[in-house]
Amino acid sequence: MPLYANRQELKNRPESESWVDIDDVEFFTLGNADRLAEGEEPPASRWPDPIDDAEASLHTTHDIPVARRIVPTTPKERIIVVSGEAYVETETARATLKKMQWIDVPAGGAIVRNALNPGPEGHRGQVEIARIAGRWGEAVRTAIFTFGPGRPCDYHYHDGDEYWFVFRGHFTLRYRGQDHEVQPGAILAAGMGEEHGVVDPSETFEGIGFATQLEGRKRDGHLWRAVHGEPVETR
Repeated sequence: MPLYANRQELKNRPESESWVDIDDVEFFTLGNADRLAEGEEPPASRWPDPIDDAEASLHTTHDIPVARRIVPTTPKERIIVVSGEAYVETETARATLKKMQWIDVPAGGAIVRNALNPGPEGHRGQVEIARIAGRWGEAVRTAIFTFGPGRPCDYHYHDGDEYWFVFRGHFTLRYRGQDHEVQPGAILAAGMGEEHGVVDPSETFEGIGFATQLEGRKRDGHLWRAVHGEPVETR
């Protein structure tokens, strides 16, 4: 089971992990600055001093575009609203998405816009978006999960590949009887039949669970050794 610390590790994965259908995962924010970002923006080269140059610091840190154009770079791309509300426009459709809702980006691209209404001072809240790019054949599940103290993730496996895209919290992942420390930005690729879970989380953590096409006996959902039999690993 590959565990990538960040999207760069995912992009640079070895040939032996070519079965991984995800090529890139990006989380970005839509803010209040009245401009359209043409794709992913580079990070600021310099941050003004928040004490000596408070005004410049304020403008720099809040210069988050209200909208962004997304042009697919892989055969499949999906955007998911992590928090807030977004308006998506393509050449054939328009839709408003709330938290946990998603849409596939067509080949012609899409414009994603902050759909939150401005508050009394004229400013909108920020909207968090996830973009998943890859080559999967079928996506059987796209969901936001939340686990934490008193709410563990059972130790299980699947009849297909499952991916976790972690965006909040730290936890200890159990895989094949061994523990692995995970932090925000990590990407987990659990191949068919590979047991995994978080049985004793010490803090709340969140991520996106993404499951692709079923294989083998094609049983959907969580499967347990004691109930469903020995897992069959194919990766």
